[in-house]
Amino acid sequence: MNEKLQASDEYLGAFIDGELDAGERERALAALEADSQLAQRACELRRVKDLVRHAYADVRAPGGKRRPPWARAALAARAAVGGALIVAGVLLGWGLNDLTRHVSDGRQATVPTGNVVIHVSSGDIDSMRAALDQAERLASSTTDSPPRVEVLANSSGIDLFVRGASPFAERIERIRREHPNVVFLACGQTLDNLQRRNVKVVLLPDVKVVSSALDQVLLRLREGWRYSKA
Repeated sequence: MNEKLQASDEYLGAFIDGELDAGERERALAALEADSQLAQRACELRRVKDLVRHAYADVRAPGGKRRPPWARAALAARAAVGGALIVAGVLLGWGLNDLTRHVSDGRQATVPTGNVVIHVSSGDIDSMRAALDQAERLASSTTDSPPRVEVLANSSGIDLFVRGASPFAERIERIRREHPNVVFLACGQTLDNLQRRNVKVVLLPDVKVVSSALDQVLLRLREGWRYSKA
């Protein structure tokens, strides 16, 4: 099958919804990795599916009975798994084969939560500011149980957390002090790469180091967190 020429929206939809068998899924992953336009189509289809699912979240089930919240959430989680992997692969800039090595089966994903991981991969000051704006907005939620928020930096975005380089060191300290539900995470792979180039990096206080941004994002996706790219 020539995936680039023949992958229909129905085929991509089946991939996103986890309805392909193992062999077809492998072929779809290979095609998506080789064809950026196809991957973009898949991302757009995923976005449309999210919008439709949100619009019909409260539609009554056959017989006039409204689906209970747990059932609606479970359906949403199942539909989100494949698309979340595509989005993570494309937006984070990693190959889809990397994703399949880290996620054994999409059915392991849990019911979605209100928690959010905010990803910063650019040293652009506006991107950094946007990430902190979003983190504060979420952390200031007036609900009984405010969401947990992780601000995760890798690549050139690591400057957000570097002492002497971060343009927002004081703001980060204030957020950390006022909002204990916000955690700041630095990518260990990025730090290792800098160390190999003899670049000395000292992180701001209380910034934690994770093994890699990829591992952390996939962990949170499996746990039902939302992913946001600053």
